[in-house]
Amino acid sequence: MAFVEEKDPAKKAELGKKLTPEEHALLEHWELFRSGAQDYLQKTGELEKSRFGKDYLPHVSRSWPELLRELPEKGLKKTLAEFMPEDKNAAFADAQGNILGLRKFFKQTLFRTGELEPSKNIVEAMRGYADQFYRKVALDEMVPTIDTLVRATGTLDKTESGKQFNDALQGFVKDYLNNKKGINNSTGIAGELAEPALRFAQAMASIKYIALNIPLQATVATKEAASTFMALGGYDYAAAKLLKRTAAGQAILEKYSGFVGKGPIESLTASSDLKDYVNAVGYGTFSWVHKTAMEDVLLGSMTKEEIKAQTISPERLAQIELNAGRWLNLHDMKSVVGSSAVGSTLTQLKGWAVPPLLSIAEDAGALAKTVTGKGKLNPVQSRELLRLGELAVGAVFVRSVMSKDMEDDSFVGQAIRYTRRDIISVFQALEPKMFLSVAVGPELVFKIANDLTLLLHLEEYKNKEGYKGVDALSRDLTPAMLKQFKKKEN
Repeated sequence: MAFVEEKDPAKKAELGKKLTPEEHALLEHWELFRSGAQDYLQKTGELEKSRFGKDYLPHVSRSWPELLRELPEKGLKKTLAEFMPEDKNAAFADAQGNILGLRKFFKQTLFRTGELEPSKNIVEAMRGYADQFYRKVALDEMVPTIDTLVRATGTLDKTESGKQFNDALQGFVKDYLNNKKGINNSTGIAGELAEPALRFAQAMASIKYIALNIPLQATVATKEAASTFMALGGYDYAAAKLLKRTAAGQAILEKYSGFVGKGPIESLTASSDLKDYVNAVGYGTFSWVHKTAMEDVLLGSMTKEEIKAQTISPERLAQIELNAGRWLNLHDMKSVVGSSAVGSTLTQLKGWAVPPLLSIAEDAGALAKTVTGKGKLNPVQSRELLRLGELAVGAVFVRSVMSKDMEDDSFVGQAIRYTRRDIISVFQALEPKMFLSVAVGPELVFKIANDLTLLLHLEEYKNKEGYKGVDALSRDLTPAMLKQFKKKEN
């Protein structure tokens, strides 16, 4: 990075002598990309009020591992100061309501005061920056185009009902596009206090029930496998597993890595912060399992011609993703409501059930119309109903081998309980209590509030020593990551 930053030609030449040919090639590639990014940002006017002026040289702060490596030399105080720097970035006003900013906010252009020791992991720093930049460019191109198309539809129907429909459509599309840009529309339920409170409740429930819950995370693949089976069918599912073991399969997955997504390791870059590392450690299994499922869906959906050519058209990729979305909870396809604080709170630990619930309801409705002579099952619905029957038979077999008597509070017993539950997850989506029960986040907060009330009243047990509030708080505040190793006392 010193070579890139150096302006003096003599000093730059001296630094260049220490670089290998491969390092020179890498820096030339970076310089080409950097100049292109600078040109784009200058043309769009996004560098006018930045700190860069004519010389756009983005820096990426050091990653967590880099900071820890120098902890013995710098000491704890300086390391923490760099790890949690004071935020002095210029304020950025989010678009709200029906306001749609046509350009994606890009934090790399904000004015920053103070010093920043940049990451020395040049490759990861470049990769992280490029990922953010190209996402911005894609959204900058997409948002105005879609907005223009929606506005143009208003000329097709100039009646009063048509005008009302177009106004509603424009409002929805703007909310949706803002959502894709990372700007979630306000819920408006209780002002500015509601959303932080709901997000806090979600975080508490996530830590309590999911984070580092090894038995749960070790068996979550069962739930994802059931959904993947419904999306592909037994034959294509098995074919995908076999293809994945071949060089051709790996080449396809590498080529379409953007489609399958990232696992916990790939998601970490030099620009990752503490939250990213905590998520990778505490919840990494979920992203790894989801990535594996998307790999299976991609390979299992390809034709022989596509496999031979190792190429899939964008239209086919879009259709494969839509088919997968009928049974899998795709992370990047949440609705506007589902991404809001209220929507995500109501569906926490239940979001996986939404796709199969909607698909089964559609298939059941089509079957009912077929039986009554008012309609006819299409090929997709027929295949899905057949797969539901096959999955039911497989679930009965697994649950008979892993009987309920094998469930207990031991590590293995918990794993068996989760497996027995997850193998019938597709059918559990139909249970009324799935969505009619209290949201897990607020429920946990209410429990803790009640525990605190018991503690304040100093209520004691009648048949044993101790306070009810102390035991209740211990039970409700102990996360699954600790409880999984604690044996039940008789």
